[in-house]
Amino acid sequence: MIYIFEGNSLRGGIYEIVNRKTGFRYIGQTKEFKARWNQHRQALRSGKHQNKHLQGSFKKWFTVDGNDDFIQFGILEVMLEDSTKEERNIREEWWITAFTAR
Repeated sequence: MIYIFEGNSLRGGIYEIVNRKTGFRYIGQTKEFKARWNQHRQALRSGKHQNKHLQGSFKKWFTVDGNDDFIQFGILEVMLEDSTKEERNIREEWWITAFTAR
């Protein structure tokens, strides 16, 4: 798995997890990128991720490739340290809409 924090691992905001084989994109929000990435990584590797599409895709391509280098975590937007969950939810929805409109 590839994770790109760009020096913002302890910051919060909007992130994406991309299956580089299929282009599937999961968008989420968090108070701390590194901690949230660790949660996603553990869930995917244990087969218990909440998003069934991402989990199924992970299982398929891990079986094919024998590694998880096709999964990439990246930051879409860093938010202010005191941003609220509501503010992050609004920006998360904006990013989801932006990607689905393409």
